[in-house]
Parts: sequence; C-alpha cells; structure tokens
Amino acid sequence: MQQIFVLTLQNVFTLLLFIGIGYLLRRLKVLGEDAGRVLGLLCTNVFVPCYTVLKLGEGMRPEELASNGLLVLEGLAVLAVNIPISFFLASRLSKNDLEKATLRYTFLFTNTGYFGYPVIEGVFGSAVLARMIVYLIPISIAINTLGYSFFLESKNGVRSVILRLVKSPMMISVLIGVIIGCFSIPIPELASKVLQSAGSCMSPCSMLLAGVVLGAYPLRKLFGGAKGYLICALRMLAFPAAGLAILYAVGLRGFFLLFPVAALALPMGMNIVVFPQSLGRDASQNARMCFQSTLLSLVTLPFVLSAIFSLSGLG
Repeated sequence: MQQIFVLTLQNVFTLLLFIGIGYLLRRLKVLGEDAGRVLGLLCTNVFVPCYTVLKLGEGMRPEELASNGLLVLEGLAVLAVNIPISFFLASRLSKNDLEKATLRYTFLFTNTGYFGYPVIEGVFGSAVLARMIVYLIPISIAINTLGYSFFLESKNGVRSVILRLVKSPMMISVLIGVIIGCFSIPIPELASKVLQSAGSCMSPCSMLLAGVVLGAYPLRKLFGGAKGYLICALRMLAFPAAGLAILYAVGLRGFFLLFPVAALALPMGMNIVVFPQSLGRDASQNARMCFQSTLLSLVTLPFVLSAIFSLSGLG
C-alpha cells in the first residue's frame, strides 16, 4: 500500500508540475493563445505516432501474441463491452457534440501511457508491464482510431470523418506499428532512437498543453465544476468497482483481473485535451477535468490498486 501510494504521488507530482509550468507560461503571456494548437499538432502529428509505432512494433510480435494471446482477447472483450456503455452514458449526460465526444472517450479510455505504465512498472516490475502493454494492444489501437475519430467534426457526414481518420498520422502509425510487429521487421538502431526520443516527448508535451489550455482560467476556477467531479468519480470509482466485481465473480484472477481493473482506475487520458486542441476545438473544460481527475487519483488509485492486488492472488 505504501509503495503504491508513493509511486502514485510521484506520478501525480510530475503531471501537476508540467501542467503548472504550462499554466504559468500562458498566464504570464510567455506563450500566446495559439500555443495550445501548436502543442496539440506536435503531439498528434509527431510524438504520439512515434510512440505508437514503437509500442505496437514491440507488442504485436508473434512471440508476444503467442504467449499472451488470451490477454489480448480479454482486452478486446473489455473494449467491446465498454463501447455501448460509454455511448449510452455520454448521450444521457450531455447534448453538446464536443462534450459527448469527450465523455465517450473518457468512459472508454484512461491515462495508461502517460500515467499507468510508470505506476505498474514501479509496483510490479518491467516484466508485468510488458504483459500489460500486450493486454492493452486492442485499446491502444482503438485510442488512435476510434478515440481520435470522436473529435473529428462530422458536418460533411460520416464519410468525411473516415477519410480524415484514414489520412491522419494517428491511423498511419497504427498500421506501421502493426506491420512491424506482426512481421517482426527489425527497426534500424538510428530509427529506433529517433522513435524513442520523439515518443518520450509525448507525455511532457501533453501535460504542458493541458496547462496552457488551463491558463484561460484564473487559479480559483481550476477546482470548480461539480459535474466534472461527478464524472471523475463515476470513471475512477464506479467503473473499476463494477469491473472488479464482475471479473472476480466469473473467476478471473492474476493478471486477468489486475490489468483490466487497473486500467479502469487510472485518471482521465490527456488525449481529451490533445485531440480536440490539435483540431482547433476548445478543450479548456476537458483540461480542467484532467486536472481534477489527476488530483483525485492521489486518493482513489492507491486504494483501488491495493484491493485488486489483494484479490488477484498475485500477492
């Protein structure tokens, strides 16, 4: 419990530090109003695609899929069950198009890459993290395809959304990563270093972006908004509690219980800021919810992870 709390505290502090730097830069007018869009474009066109190619290239290798195939199937099943739930809840909680897109993404995906991976690796080790990355393959692909498509405006119909998605660096990076992994194509050392360097920029850039977007708010307003806290509680407490109860009841233990519930318990994904901001849409409300969920995770995540660890049989 203490180790989980310390690691959660470290990750929350890192997130909040970069968010705070971005916030100050915007409030002090060091960065202009267009800085958010620039950072968003860097994330979606460079950093996230490089990270995606690297992770899918590693996780989709035949030997990884052969030894962890059931985990991939579980990840796909959890995603399939969660899609209609997220659409239903989003349609009931909002009528605004951007809000509905945000809620769909929020109920489907969490902050696995920026936040979850360091915590899981710190608590359980790199070998367990490698298996969790394989479990998350279907979800990672869905984030860069379905999740990104939520924020593409459909004024010209569904066909235009599909065309924009297919041509986007997000989709192209998924295809490249899957091909590299499935066919075990070696990545040259120089290319691998470039991908690693660019991918490592994804997390700090997205956090700076959240801070820049939040810079539109006075400090006292960052903590306001009852609806945001309600959504955070639903996402970070109700979802993992329901997932834990259902999976435990059907007899799943070990990593089959740990990975899906741990993923559900993480804070909101930074992509609800990155994606709309890169598309020129206002993500200030989304940034505030990310900020609030990151703060709340300091309280919720240690208890949820401790409960999963106790019930999974890994302890």
